[in-house]
Amino acid sequence: MFQKKKKKLSKEEFELKKFSQKKDFTDDWEIKSLTGQKFLRDTLHKFWFHTKKNLGQNFLIDKMALEDIIDSAEISKDDDVIEIWPGPWVLTQVLVKKAKSVTALEIDETVIPVLKYSTQEPENLTILHQNAVEYIPEKPWYILCANIPYYLTSPLIRHFITAKNPPKRLVFLMQKEVAQRICEKAKNMSVLSLEVLVFWQPSIELEITREKFFPAPNVDSAVLKIEVFDKPLIEKKDLPMFWDLIHNCFSEKRKKISNTLAKYRQMGPKKAEEIFEKTGVSWDLRPQALTIPQWDALVQEIKNKFGFIDLEKIAVEIDEENL
Repeated sequence: MFQKKKKKLSKEEFELKKFSQKKDFTDDWEIKSLTGQKFLRDTLHKFWFHTKKNLGQNFLIDKMALEDIIDSAEISKDDDVIEIWPGPWVLTQVLVKKAKSVTALEIDETVIPVLKYSTQEPENLTILHQNAVEYIPEKPWYILCANIPYYLTSPLIRHFITAKNPPKRLVFLMQKEVAQRICEKAKNMSVLSLEVLVFWQPSIELEITREKFFPAPNVDSAVLKIEVFDKPLIEKKDLPMFWDLIHNCFSEKRKKISNTLAKYRQMGPKKAEEIFEKTGVSWDLRPQALTIPQWDALVQEIKNKFGFIDLEKIAVEIDEENL
């Protein structure tokens, strides 16, 4: 008789098999969670679910880190929560116990049956197969929670900070390096950090090492908490020009601001020099070194000199870039 040839496992299947054979698991706390490896093994096998690298699916498997994330979110029974990319269940099961309602937005249709099974779909949980950057919140002042991959960070933050109904607080589990970049206040600003700092005050609540995820990513993570300001640091009517100006200047961020501003709306070197003299902003700086008040001063002086700039047209252009 011929011996049946063994099927070659994919990398994801091999990792799952190796992970599920570990004997050091304990399920000693109330909720069934991804941090209980036995439940992880049984449930993922039951649904033949495999993580997808292209979706950045790295799920938290550390109980203490989970509790710290929940504490950072400061969720009460009066709060509505939107959770982005919940995955199998880890954060969702705790959120439904803490919040008034939880809306879980999951882009991967294959993980939704796992989520429904593990949570048992309580009344205050709504699970949607939805791309988060296309979701329109129905009401403001909710809490946004997410475990997001690097490539989704910028479009996701931009989508919700500019939403008609923005959140009151964001708690993101994300790549540590990106969280640090968002929190940078001076000398090393980025477009993303400027966009966040205009509306919100970000802070890194804790750092989480890569081995506390399954499968383990190639980078460490951090929990970024963002609290909304009562009033944006840039007037709402000036935001379209602010977005337009910083994106133009950061398109050549290695050049000095004097070079990029001279090209802005074709104003030329002479008028750019006049703007620097009037605002007191040094022409020798690079875009990443400017503070929000300095950008605001540039916007105000550009408005004074070039009243012909069509702010509505700029807003359309920005909107088309999904910023």
